[in-house]
Amino acid sequence: MRTLGIDMGKVRIGTSVSDPTGMVATPAPVIESKGHKKNALAVAELAKTVGAELIVVGMPVRMDGTEGPAAESVRKFLEELKAVAETEVMTWDERLTSAQAQKLMISADVSRKGRKGAVDSMAAAIMLQSFLDSRSLRDH
Repeated sequence: MRTLGIDMGKVRIGTSVSDPTGMVATPAPVIESKGHKKNALAVAELAKTVGAELIVVGMPVRMDGTEGPAAESVRKFLEELKAVAETEVMTWDERLTSAQAQKLMISADVSRKGRKGAVDSMAAAIMLQSFLDSRSLRDH
């Protein structure tokens, strides 16, 4: 099952997509953030374009497990997305994905300028891969 991964940001939305078997997540193009309603329409359109049967949105949970203002913003986006998406939408813990993405890109010697938008989609891919791996483990 193809799955779309979303990493919400204030400026950019990182996206990733799984292969058709639902085993491997790959970064996809970023979406420039334009407000919850327009963002939801853009994500729903992307899901349709890539043939996603599920959209997984990263939930920014604090290290102590509580939700802050960023999580509240994601919840508002989720309301808009669920209203327009033609597929199931769920959330997944995205703790530390942006930090992991930064480290990966720095170790790959990607310039600061090159990392600017790519880190968002890399974070989305890390979050989605975590989700896919958990499903794989659960199914076996």
